[in-house]
Amino acid sequence: MLPWLGWEAVTGTIAVPSDARGLLSILILALVVTAPTLVLFNYGAERVPAAISGVSTAAIPAFGYAFALVLGEPLDPVKAIGGAVALAGVVIATLATPGAEPSPPGSGLPEPAELAPDEPDVTPRG
Repeated sequence: MLPWLGWEAVTGTIAVPSDARGLLSILILALVVTAPTLVLFNYGAERVPAAISGVSTAAIPAFGYAFALVLGEPLDPVKAIGGAVALAGVVIATLATPGAEPSPPGSGLPEPAELAPDEPDVTPRG
């Protein structure tokens, strides 16, 4: 966000709260909304497979819009359809089961002996 903040500062359109109410709003946004959200996301991401946590991030905008509707945001059909499509994608992706057994981490890597040849290749190129 720093480039946009810099642009607003250069163009003179920056709006920094100067009263206690504005500063308190920023503090509440940081400590009551943002910090717990990040802590809970990281807590959950540590406990579910990466494929599920990665796909689940697609639901964040849909839930954000749903909470905005609860708080009085007017309904926008395009946003609602987009949110529904995002949630449908998350559900489909997390319910689908792979056809193959998962392999242990690193099993797809070549063996160290395969990485370094026994003899250097000294054939002339031409």
